[in-house]
Amino acid sequence: METISNRRLIIAVGFVLFFAVIILIWYFFYAKPLTATSLTGTNNPFVVKKDLPRFQFLTWGQDETSTSTTEVSDPLTDPLILVWNKPATGQTFVIHNVLKDALITMSFGTTTAEVKKNIRATSTVLMFVDRATGYIYGYPVDTGKIFQISNTVIPGVHDAYFFNNGKGVIMRYVDREKNKIVGLIAEVPNVTENEMAFP
Repeated sequence: METISNRRLIIAVGFVLFFAVIILIWYFFYAKPLTATSLTGTNNPFVVKKDLPRFQFLTWGQDETSTSTTEVSDPLTDPLILVWNKPATGQTFVIHNVLKDALITMSFGTTTAEVKKNIRATSTVLMFVDRATGYIYGYPVDTGKIFQISNTVIPGVHDAYFFNNGKGVIMRYVDREKNKIVGLIAEVPNVTENEMAFP
């Protein structure tokens, strides 16, 4: 009687272990994470099924198709752009609200006229700090013309970090007179492309 119950116990434990090994093999070799549709989500370069992971165990033998929409750019048509040819730090992209001129076609009866109108838009600007002078510069991606934002000289900036969408900056530089590293938190002036730089 005791040997029959021991045999049943060994078979039950063996069945549970076999099932656990099957689940582990499925988890490590067949289950794939789902990718998020937003830019801040998971970015999985592998093939992704539309089934939820709990259903992949039942359909693991089917063909997989890629759902990737990655665009491959030709480096000859989109060459690298030289923005700044001196040492710089703190490079970050920020979004600025701007007013842009737009031509709008309006029709009054049989007459059609083009009207210039200011519209609110956003512009992506690459902000960076020149390490030699400490000046803050902006590079609007849509126009490609660099403009100076600040004119306070801070020589020998080692690194910089922009925060609050480019409205504040933290800089570290070496104070040669005191022979120590100094940290600086400053407010970045709101300067557009056609304005003069501010302290």
